[in-house]
Amino acid sequence: MAILAINHAPRVTIVVASIEPRTRGRAWTAAARLQAVITTAAMSEAAKSAWCREQGIYPGELEKWCSGAAAALCDPQDARASPQATRKDRKRIKELERELLRKDRALAETAALLVLSKKSHDDLQQKRGRMILIEDRRSLAVDIATAHSAGARLRLACEIAGIDERTRV
Repeated sequence: MAILAINHAPRVTIVVASIEPRTRGRAWTAAARLQAVITTAAMSEAAKSAWCREQGIYPGELEKWCSGAAAALCDPQDARASPQATRKDRKRIKELERELLRKDRALAETAALLVLSKKSHDDLQQKRGRMILIEDRRSLAVDIATAHSAGARLRLACEIAGIDERTRV
């Protein structure tokens, strides 16, 4: 409701005008949406558009409500997927899970090898046949075992560490 003031010469007249609130922001309940669908079901396109303008909704919204009502009323048997589609879906899910597992393992291996390569074993990068102190060898063996348990292949872990697989123990 709005109050409008109109100035007529020396006196002021107050006119009260009732202005309807905008219906665009109106929240439609489920029952009201269903009633709107039922009301407009038999209308022509022009009549439906005029009704939508009066109510402050778009015809597209009304169509969504209609399809939503139809979907809610459909038989659960109709909504169920066919056995062939279910079989395809299961096969696709299994394939995607295998691919995810493979990529997960590859990522774990890469991370473990990166951690191993960052550890400082510069003094161990000697030529073949040189003696490595037992403490350094044990430390390196623990680092390789950690990388291996984190998902890295033993051969690659030993290669990055700069020792042979047979030497690591």
